[in-house]
Amino acid sequence: MDITPNIYRIESPFGEEALLDLPKQQFQTDWFGEELGSKAEFCIAATPDALLFLVVVENSPIFTNHPPGTFAENLWEKDVGELFISQAQGFPYQEWNVSPAGAWWSQRFSETRIPDPYFVPDKSTIARTAPCGNGWVSWMQIPYNEDLLSTSRIDVTMILTDSEGQRRFLSCRPEPDIAPDFHRPQAYQTPKIIHFS
Repeated sequence: MDITPNIYRIESPFGEEALLDLPKQQFQTDWFGEELGSKAEFCIAATPDALLFLVVVENSPIFTNHPPGTFAENLWEKDVGELFISQAQGFPYQEWNVSPAGAWWSQRFSETRIPDPYFVPDKSTIARTAPCGNGWVSWMQIPYNEDLLSTSRIDVTMILTDSEGQRRFLSCRPEPDIAPDFHRPQAYQTPKIIHFS
């Protein structure tokens, strides 16, 4: 089932704690349409100087060796939340990852799965995590150009391990007839901008 991602536009001062209180969007099924056994939610908010990306997952083990705030490659090999943003025409596009323990990674792609050799991750990006019972809550604060929202398309994805140890792939716009593939900028959606005060 497709989900049109919301972006909450915040004009007033906004702390990280307030991000946890914003309305969240929930995945009901995985890439293949199979129902999830536990909650997997996300929220995106835009302040005048940062894009905030929150992931909330219930009943999921934390598989990670990276401490909060660490820039680390290959986070997708374990449980992860992912945000993809493309230009309206599809390229270039950029991917951000945040792990259950608050590690992060980002890459810009000039073509499908082709990294931009000149891209340098913005190390002022902040990633954090918070206790959440048997699950995890992680979020990123991403510096961005405000014009980005008016010309972009996005997808939110997750890779999660279920109670039986199987990897589940989630996307706001899945294509169950093909193998899970999040690098499909032509399928990303124009987000719904919601002004929030």
